[in-house]
Amino acid sequence: MRTLLTVAICLLILCSARLSPAQQAQPSAEALRFAEQHWGVADDKNWTGVEPGSIRPLISPRVRAVFRDVEVLRAVVRNPRSRIAGRPTYDHCLVLRKGKEPLFIEDDAAAAAAISAEALPVTDAAEALGRVLCFAELRGLVLQMAVPGGADLDRQPLRYKIGQENWAIVMEPAEAGWAVSCTFLADPNIVLCLRYELGVSPQGSLAVRQTDQVFCAGAYE
Repeated sequence: MRTLLTVAICLLILCSARLSPAQQAQPSAEALRFAEQHWGVADDKNWTGVEPGSIRPLISPRVRAVFRDVEVLRAVVRNPRSRIAGRPTYDHCLVLRKGKEPLFIEDDAAAAAAISAEALPVTDAAEALGRVLCFAELRGLVLQMAVPGGADLDRQPLRYKIGQENWAIVMEPAEAGWAVSCTFLADPNIVLCLRYELGVSPQGSLAVRQTDQVFCAGAYE
């Protein structure tokens, strides 16, 4: 049976992830070293690398439920091609496991693979949605359940799909697990929203099956 999650349920899920001041931990020295070695450090003369001070532990109930006893961090990394075209920065993640090589998550495939590698069983639709939202946090995506609004958007050419089916969270039983469709704000610079279709298996694997642009308020020069 097709399941449409209500706004109330979604708000409950989102509110559960809010962090208290005590949870705003600082990254370890090892994490900073790995991140800066891999991405470099951006400054006034170097238009690439990690934005200074942007590396922070990624702490939420959904991330902790999947990545146990490991350190997960998010870094804001400059896009060296942004002076030509494209968004100025990306949100990338670093996963540190004891005794293993650090894992750098820079795209959808890497985020899905990292979650799948944990192989934690998924027993119901709520847990399946939790894996999808964990994926979103690893990618710096923000759940979007309505067409973006605001005065600034009225003055720009828009490309959008306004049907509610493009903004609702939809979950359907699949042959092996659950099929989840939801929309995320992927780039706030141009208000780019993407509709994702993902599959979650009972064994805990996650796969990105399709993405579709449903809203965009501008373009990069």
